[in-house]
Amino acid sequence: MDKTPVSGLPNFDYLTMTGAFSIFTTHVNKCNDGTINVATNTDVKIDNTKGTVVEGQLAINAIAVAVYNADDSLTVNVNGG
Repeated sequence: MDKTPVSGLPNFDYLTMTGAFSIFTTHVNKCNDGTINVATNTDVKIDNTKGTVVEGQLAINAIAVAVYNADDSLTVNVNGG
Protein backbone atom coordinates (compact mmCIF):
# COMPACT_ATOMS: atom_id res chain seq x y z
CA MET A 1 0.00 0.00 0.00
CA ASP A 2 1.33 3.42 -0.93
CA LYS A 3 0.31 6.73 0.59
CA THR A 4 0.77 10.01 -1.24
CA PRO A 5 1.91 12.49 -0.35
CA VAL A 6 3.92 10.75 2.33
CA SER A 7 3.40 13.59 4.81
CA GLY A 8 -0.28 14.00 3.91
CA LEU A 9 -2.22 17.16 3.25
CA PRO A 10 -4.07 19.22 5.83
CA ASN A 11 -7.40 17.62 4.88
CA PHE A 12 -6.77 14.65 2.58
CA ASP A 13 -4.57 11.58 2.12
CA TYR A 14 -4.50 9.33 -0.95
CA LEU A 15 -3.87 5.57 -0.90
CA THR A 16 -3.18 3.03 -3.62
CA MET A 17 -3.32 -0.72 -3.06
CA THR A 18 -2.16 -3.52 -5.30
CA GLY A 19 -1.66 -7.02 -4.03
CA ALA A 20 -3.37 -10.03 -2.56
CA PHE A 21 -4.07 -11.69 0.72
CA SER A 22 -5.06 -15.26 1.43
CA ILE A 23 -7.23 -16.80 4.10
CA PHE A 24 -6.87 -20.46 5.00
CA THR A 25 -8.60 -22.07 7.96
CA THR A 26 -8.84 -25.55 9.40
CA HIS A 27 -12.65 -25.63 9.09
CA VAL A 28 -13.77 -28.08 6.43
CA ASN A 29 -16.46 -27.03 3.93
CA LYS A 30 -16.61 -23.43 5.11
CA CYS A 31 -16.64 -20.71 2.47
CA ASN A 32 -14.05 -18.50 4.10
CA ASP A 33 -10.87 -19.78 2.45
CA GLY A 34 -9.26 -18.30 -0.62
CA THR A 35 -7.27 -15.44 -2.05
CA ILE A 36 -8.49 -11.88 -2.56
CA ASN A 37 -6.72 -9.74 -5.15
CA VAL A 38 -7.05 -5.97 -4.83
CA ALA A 39 -5.98 -3.31 -7.33
CA THR A 40 -6.55 0.43 -7.25
CA ASN A 41 -8.36 1.80 -10.30
CA THR A 42 -8.49 5.33 -8.88
CA ASP A 43 -6.57 6.51 -5.80
CA VAL A 44 -8.58 6.22 -2.59
CA LYS A 45 -9.08 9.70 -1.09
CA ILE A 46 -9.47 9.94 2.68
CA ASP A 47 -10.99 13.04 4.26
CA ASN A 48 -8.93 13.53 7.43
CA THR A 49 -11.43 15.94 8.99
CA LYS A 50 -14.30 13.40 8.81
CA GLY A 51 -12.24 10.22 8.90
CA THR A 52 -14.08 8.83 5.89
CA VAL A 53 -13.21 7.74 2.36
CA VAL A 54 -14.77 10.15 -0.16
CA GLU A 55 -13.38 9.06 -3.53
CA GLY A 56 -11.67 6.19 -5.31
CA GLN A 57 -12.13 2.77 -6.85
CA LEU A 58 -10.79 -0.66 -5.92
CA ALA A 59 -11.05 -3.72 -8.17
CA ILE A 60 -11.54 -6.94 -6.24
CA ASN A 61 -10.63 -10.28 -7.86
CA ALA A 62 -11.26 -8.60 -11.24
CA ILE A 63 -14.97 -9.32 -10.79
CA ALA A 64 -16.13 -6.46 -8.60
CA VAL A 65 -15.38 -2.76 -8.27
CA ALA A 66 -15.87 -0.88 -5.01
CA VAL A 67 -16.57 2.81 -5.66
CA TYR A 68 -16.17 5.26 -2.78
CA ASN A 69 -18.55 8.21 -3.14
CA ALA A 70 -18.33 11.83 -1.99
CA ASP A 71 -21.35 11.35 0.31
CA ASP A 72 -19.39 8.72 2.33
CA SER A 73 -21.32 5.84 0.73
CA LEU A 74 -19.85 2.80 -1.02
CA THR A 75 -21.17 1.30 -4.25
CA VAL A 76 -20.11 -2.21 -5.29
CA ASN A 77 -20.53 -3.22 -8.93
CA VAL A 78 -20.21 -6.92 -9.78
CA ASN A 79 -19.44 -8.04 -13.33
CA GLY A 80 -22.43 -9.81 -14.80
CA GLY A 81 -24.78 -8.85 -12.00
